[in-house]
Amino acid sequence: MDAFGPNPLALRSAFSPSQIGSVLRTQDVKPEALADGLQDVRRGFASVLGRAQGAGSSDADESPEQAARRSAESLVAMTFIQPLLKQLRDTTTAAPPFAPTQGEKQFQGLMDAELALRLVRKGDFPIVERIADKLLRKSDQTTASENKP
Repeated sequence: MDAFGPNPLALRSAFSPSQIGSVLRTQDVKPEALADGLQDVRRGFASVLGRAQGAGSSDADESPEQAARRSAESLVAMTFIQPLLKQLRDTTTAAPPFAPTQGEKQFQGLMDAELALRLVRKGDFPIVERIADKLLRKSDQTTASENKP
């Protein structure tokens, strides 16, 4: 243990791959499901940081409809849902044992952004469809005007 907490190398070697495998087998968790979940978390974290990384899918492989939908989801999440979550967090008056720690306070914005994006992606928000349709129409108009001689 050093001044900043436990040594990461010691923690990494605390569990052997066979121990991890036996826990996964007893819990009926498929390693593929864990890998997919980890990829989702990585993509979500990267998008929150504004650095979308193309792990497995790139923007070139994305159809215009998918790009419009993703942009609309981000807009709705940042504009409507994230401020609502921030307001809800600001109005809580939890007692000290249950109050947020300094670390939670520091990363609340990132957590709110990720939660807002997940809510919008999993929920049925008609405004997302409407914004995506308008983006597609605007894109089609721009493309048509650029192709005109």
